[in-house]
Amino acid sequence: MPNQNGHGPSRVGQGRRGREFGNDVEIIGCFKDRSMKNMKFAIPTENDKLCQHFGSCKLFTFIEVNEATKEIISQETKTPSGHCHEYMTGWVTENNADIIIAGGMGVPAQQMLKEKGIKVIVGASVKAPEELVKDYLNDSLELVSNSCSCGCNH
Repeated sequence: MPNQNGHGPSRVGQGRRGREFGNDVEIIGCFKDRSMKNMKFAIPTENDKLCQHFGSCKLFTFIEVNEATKEIISQETKTPSGHCHEYMTGWVTENNADIIIAGGMGVPAQQMLKEKGIKVIVGASVKAPEELVKDYLNDSLELVSNSCSCGCNH
């Protein structure tokens, strides 16, 4: 069926808005497809497993998941360049995490992350990051007490 310009239908890439000019499409803006909402998890890691203390962790695994299908879309391990709580909370935020799963974390760090809109889960057991994320998505993540016992007056 011809469009208002008398030409055949034009297709615009999924998740995009366009304006037709003849048979060509000019992309004037993009929006995120709400049915494909993703969540990004941050997990402090050591030896490919959860690191029990957020503040002394030297690696983080970031896992992006399609919330609707519960499928892992991407996974990457990154090294923060600093290790104080203020730096770590900002760095996790800069890496677009929505949720952090940790074994132990002091109250100040938890509060800083929550203020930045990140959901904080503490008390997770030592497991591979993918297992922790799948357990969370399947409502089977087992939590014990916050394992922060470093004597740092949290």
